[in-house]
Amino acid sequence: MRYFLKVLLLLLFSSYSVANVLQIATSNNLKLLNVDYQHLLEVAITNAGFQVNFVEFDTANTLTKSNLGQLDGELYRYSYTMRQYDNLSMIPIKLNSSALFVYVPQKKECPDFQTLTEYTPVGVTGIAYFDDLYASSLAGFIEQDSVTRAIESLMKTPLSYTVFPEDIAPSLMQLTGAKLKRCYQQPLLVLSAYSYLHKKHADKIGAISRELNTLLLTQ
Repeated sequence: MRYFLKVLLLLLFSSYSVANVLQIATSNNLKLLNVDYQHLLEVAITNAGFQVNFVEFDTANTLTKSNLGQLDGELYRYSYTMRQYDNLSMIPIKLNSSALFVYVPQKKECPDFQTLTEYTPVGVTGIAYFDDLYASSLAGFIEQDSVTRAIESLMKTPLSYTVFPEDIAPSLMQLTGAKLKRCYQQPLLVLSAYSYLHKKHADKIGAISRELNTLLLTQ
């Protein structure tokens, strides 16, 4: 009888532990960045006394699942893109700032900025700033489910452009073999990136923030 009680308690404890592991969405596109933000957040969460598992997706469109609580949060999201996701709370320690520039194939001419709306924007599903570009376009748009497919479409589509953070452009070109050139001296937009947790974990944000801030100060 004692043996079965021990087994039952072990199973219950294991189930409780698994249930309390934070499931945080990440994207394989983040490997293009120069800093391992997944490692930083993992250490911060662990040091704060919690457990975490990162769930990697090929596409960027995980926000609906996180907002519904099917996932516990997002590793790296631009605050600009989070306006409609009311159930996700920011961990208020900035991970990074990224300047977004227009890119075209290297052999193509950059459009005049005043005529940019006459060119076709090529974007990635789940990235909100592309939605704004689509809305302003007079030439339609092309949307793909990954960065690599977006680059492939860009290279094949006349009079098209894309927009990416300047800090990942070199890695994108290396990954895809595509040769791109940046247009204009000024970025279209400068975005700040943060991690987010579902509001059901709001009580954890303070402790995680303190640990994350300490880690970033030592970088």
